[in-house]
Amino acid sequence: MFRINVFVLFCFSFISILPQSPRSCLSGNCKNGKGVLIDASGNESKGTFVNGTLEGYAEVKFKNREMFSGIRKRLSIRGKAQRIDPETGKVVYGTWIEDGDCNDKGCKTWANFIPDSNVECIFQGTFRRNQKVGKGSYICLNGERFEGIYANDLANGRGKLIYSDGSFYEGEFKNGYPISK
Repeated sequence: MFRINVFVLFCFSFISILPQSPRSCLSGNCKNGKGVLIDASGNESKGTFVNGTLEGYAEVKFKNREMFSGIRKRLSIRGKAQRIDPETGKVVYGTWIEDGDCNDKGCKTWANFIPDSNVECIFQGTFRRNQKVGKGSYICLNGERFEGIYANDLANGRGKLIYSDGSFYEGEFKNGYPISK
Protein backbone atom coordinates (compact mmCIF):
# COMPACT_ATOMS: atom_id res chain seq x y z
CA MET A 1 0.00 0.00 0.00
CA PHE A 2 2.87 2.38 0.88
CA ARG A 3 4.41 1.84 -2.58
CA ILE A 4 1.13 2.64 -4.34
CA ASN A 5 0.71 5.87 -2.34
CA VAL A 6 4.28 6.93 -3.09
CA PHE A 7 3.79 6.11 -6.78
CA VAL A 8 0.51 8.08 -6.95
CA LEU A 9 2.14 11.03 -5.12
CA PHE A 10 5.07 10.90 -7.56
CA CYS A 11 2.71 10.90 -10.56
CA PHE A 12 0.77 13.93 -9.31
CA SER A 13 4.00 15.77 -8.51
CA PHE A 14 5.39 15.01 -11.96
CA ILE A 15 2.19 16.09 -13.73
CA SER A 16 2.17 19.42 -11.88
CA ILE A 17 5.64 20.31 -13.20
CA LEU A 18 4.82 19.51 -16.82
CA PRO A 19 4.56 22.67 -18.90
CA GLN A 20 1.03 24.05 -18.98
CA SER A 21 -0.33 25.28 -22.30
CA PRO A 22 -0.12 29.08 -22.06
CA ARG A 23 -2.55 29.62 -24.94
CA SER A 24 -5.51 27.86 -26.45
CA CYS A 25 -6.80 28.43 -29.96
CA LEU A 26 -10.62 28.27 -29.73
CA SER A 27 -11.23 28.47 -33.46
CA GLY A 28 -9.51 29.18 -36.75
CA ASN A 29 -5.76 29.50 -37.27
CA CYS A 30 -4.05 31.27 -34.35
CA LYS A 31 -0.58 30.80 -35.85
CA ASN A 32 -0.94 32.36 -39.32
CA GLY A 33 -4.50 33.29 -40.17
CA LYS A 34 -7.79 34.38 -38.60
CA GLY A 35 -8.66 32.91 -35.26
CA VAL A 36 -9.88 33.24 -31.68
CA LEU A 37 -7.33 32.65 -28.93
CA ILE A 38 -7.47 32.49 -25.12
CA ASP A 39 -4.09 33.39 -23.57
CA ALA A 40 -2.61 32.15 -20.29
CA SER A 41 -4.13 35.13 -18.45
CA GLY A 42 -7.65 34.35 -19.69
CA ASN A 43 -7.83 37.17 -22.25
CA GLU A 44 -9.71 36.40 -25.47
CA SER A 45 -8.24 37.73 -28.73
CA LYS A 46 -9.98 37.64 -32.10
CA GLY A 47 -8.29 38.70 -35.32
CA THR A 48 -5.51 37.92 -37.76
CA PHE A 49 -2.42 36.19 -36.40
CA VAL A 50 1.06 36.36 -37.93
CA ASN A 51 3.56 33.95 -36.37
CA GLY A 52 1.19 33.56 -33.40
CA THR A 53 0.89 37.32 -32.75
CA LEU A 54 -2.13 39.56 -33.43
CA GLU A 55 -1.45 41.94 -36.33
CA GLY A 56 -3.89 44.40 -37.86
CA TYR A 57 -7.50 44.83 -36.73
CA ALA A 58 -8.25 42.89 -33.55
CA GLU A 59 -10.83 42.59 -30.80
CA VAL A 60 -9.63 41.71 -27.32
CA LYS A 61 -11.77 40.95 -24.26
CA PHE A 62 -9.53 41.10 -21.21
CA LYS A 63 -10.13 38.93 -18.16
CA ASN A 64 -10.95 42.09 -16.16
CA ARG A 65 -13.82 42.72 -18.67
CA GLU A 66 -11.97 45.64 -20.35
CA MET A 67 -12.42 45.54 -24.11
CA PHE A 68 -10.25 46.79 -26.96
CA SER A 69 -10.89 46.98 -30.67
CA GLY A 70 -8.50 48.47 -33.17
CA ILE A 71 -5.11 48.07 -34.79
CA ARG A 72 -2.35 46.05 -33.16
CA LYS A 73 1.20 46.15 -34.47
CA ARG A 74 4.16 44.32 -33.01
CA LEU A 75 2.41 43.46 -29.71
CA SER A 76 1.28 47.07 -29.15
CA ILE A 77 -1.85 49.11 -29.72
CA ARG A 78 -0.99 51.54 -32.50
CA GLY A 79 -3.28 53.61 -34.65
CA LYS A 80 -7.05 54.06 -34.43
CA ALA A 81 -8.67 52.13 -31.59
CA GLN A 82 -11.15 52.20 -28.75
CA ARG A 83 -10.92 50.84 -25.21
CA ILE A 84 -13.77 50.31 -22.73
CA ASP A 85 -13.11 50.34 -18.98
CA PRO A 86 -15.51 47.82 -17.35
CA GLU A 87 -15.69 49.60 -13.98
CA THR A 88 -16.34 53.16 -15.15
CA GLY A 89 -17.82 52.48 -18.58
CA LYS A 90 -15.31 55.02 -19.92
CA VAL A 91 -14.85 54.59 -23.66
CA VAL A 92 -11.63 56.03 -25.10
CA TYR A 93 -11.48 56.57 -28.87
CA GLY A 94 -8.42 57.84 -30.64
CA THR A 95 -5.04 57.22 -32.17
CA TRP A 96 -2.72 55.30 -29.89
CA ILE A 97 1.01 55.92 -30.05
CA GLU A 98 1.87 53.40 -27.31
CA ASP A 99 -0.15 51.02 -25.11
CA GLY A 100 -2.24 53.27 -22.87
CA ASP A 101 -1.03 56.48 -24.55
CA CYS A 102 -3.40 58.27 -26.89
CA ASN A 103 -2.23 61.39 -28.69
CA ASP A 104 -4.18 64.65 -28.50
CA LYS A 105 -5.36 64.62 -32.11
CA GLY A 106 -8.76 63.02 -31.83
CA CYS A 107 -8.36 61.13 -28.57
CA LYS A 108 -11.83 61.29 -27.02
CA THR A 109 -13.74 59.61 -24.24
CA TRP A 110 -17.28 59.75 -22.88
CA ALA A 111 -17.49 59.71 -19.12
CA ASN A 112 -18.74 61.59 -16.08
CA PHE A 113 -16.16 64.36 -15.61
CA ILE A 114 -18.11 66.62 -13.29
CA PRO A 115 -17.26 65.53 -9.72
CA ASP A 116 -20.29 64.26 -7.77
CA SER A 117 -22.45 64.20 -10.92
CA ASN A 118 -23.70 61.67 -13.43
CA VAL A 119 -23.72 64.08 -16.38
CA GLU A 120 -22.00 62.56 -19.40
CA CYS A 121 -19.30 64.56 -21.17
CA ILE A 122 -16.87 64.04 -24.02
CA PHE A 123 -13.22 64.75 -23.25
CA GLN A 124 -10.62 65.57 -25.89
CA GLY A 125 -6.96 65.63 -24.99
CA THR A 126 -3.93 63.50 -24.26
CA PHE A 127 -3.91 60.21 -22.36
CA ARG A 128 -0.76 58.70 -20.84
CA ARG A 129 -1.05 55.31 -19.18
CA ASN A 130 -4.84 55.64 -19.55
CA GLN A 131 -5.02 58.93 -17.61
CA LYS A 132 -5.77 62.44 -18.85
CA VAL A 133 -2.66 64.66 -18.81
CA GLY A 134 -1.67 68.05 -20.19
CA LYS A 135 -4.04 70.38 -21.98
CA GLY A 136 -7.55 69.04 -22.48
CA SER A 137 -11.19 69.99 -22.74
CA TYR A 138 -14.63 68.53 -22.24
CA ILE A 139 -18.16 69.37 -23.33
CA CYS A 140 -21.10 67.87 -21.44
CA LEU A 141 -24.61 66.93 -22.52
CA ASN A 142 -25.95 69.58 -20.09
CA GLY A 143 -23.92 72.31 -21.89
CA GLU A 144 -21.13 72.62 -19.32
CA ARG A 145 -17.63 73.07 -20.81
CA PHE A 146 -14.09 73.04 -19.46
CA GLU A 147 -10.69 73.75 -20.96
CA GLY A 148 -7.50 73.53 -18.97
CA ILE A 149 -4.66 71.46 -17.57
CA TYR A 150 -5.00 67.86 -16.40
CA ALA A 151 -2.75 65.81 -14.12
CA ASN A 152 -3.51 62.53 -12.36
CA ASP A 153 -6.62 62.12 -14.55
CA LEU A 154 -8.27 65.29 -13.10
CA ALA A 155 -8.31 69.05 -13.72
CA ASN A 156 -5.19 70.22 -11.85
CA GLY A 157 -3.78 73.63 -12.73
CA ARG A 158 -5.14 76.57 -14.69
CA GLY A 159 -8.47 76.23 -16.48
CA LYS A 160 -11.81 77.73 -17.41
CA LEU A 161 -15.12 76.12 -16.49
CA ILE A 162 -18.25 77.44 -18.21
CA TYR A 163 -21.43 76.30 -16.46
CA SER A 164 -24.60 75.35 -18.35
CA ASP A 165 -26.24 78.68 -17.37
CA GLY A 166 -23.38 80.65 -19.03
CA SER A 167 -21.62 81.73 -15.81
CA PHE A 168 -17.97 80.71 -15.54
CA TYR A 169 -14.99 80.22 -13.26
CA GLU A 170 -11.49 80.91 -14.56
CA GLY A 171 -8.52 80.11 -12.37
CA GLU A 172 -6.84 77.23 -10.57
CA PHE A 173 -8.24 73.71 -10.16
CA LYS A 174 -7.17 70.99 -7.77
CA ASN A 175 -8.29 67.35 -8.01
CA GLY A 176 -11.12 68.30 -10.36
CA TYR A 177 -12.53 71.18 -8.31
CA PRO A 178 -12.14 74.97 -8.71
CA ILE A 179 -10.02 76.56 -5.97
CA SER A 180 -11.77 79.66 -4.59
CA LYS A 181 -9.46 82.43 -3.44
